[in-house]
Amino acid sequence: MAKPTPAFLQQLKVGGERVLKIFRLNIPVAAVTGIVLVGLLFWLWKVLGPTILAQLARQVTIGGLLLSGAILALGFLPVISRVLPLFRFLRGPTSFIVRFVVRALIPAIASGPIALHIFIFDRLFLKQGTLERLGLSSKAGAGGQGPGIRKN
Repeated sequence: MAKPTPAFLQQLKVGGERVLKIFRLNIPVAAVTGIVLVGLLFWLWKVLGPTILAQLARQVTIGGLLLSGAILALGFLPVISRVLPLFRFLRGPTSFIVRFVVRALIPAIASGPIALHIFIFDRLFLKQGTLERLGLSSKAGAGGQGPGIRKN
């Protein structure tokens, strides 16, 4: 390509990133998404705000602190059991629980926003990068043909 357009160069620069590409290329999409997210957070606060404030206003008890510490210590039990043989019998079940949380629970929760990004924002990025939108003719690429496409 002899004279790439500025839009094409910007598309190539942003295309090298991993995520959130469309937000760097299309300001209206970023603005609409931001407004929707702020609206969603506002709605969540209106619905769950009193419950959250009630939980934060509760008294902290010794039992609650001990329970929180015990749950946190369970996460470190596989490491501790390697050092102290006394805890070795708990290593198996605790390792299973930690593996379940890290390998199953967290990815399952994160799959929703990832799917939303793939099905909505990646498609917008691909539409943003068409040759016509970048100010290029369809013959500006590899001889007017995509890789592996032959004209019969």
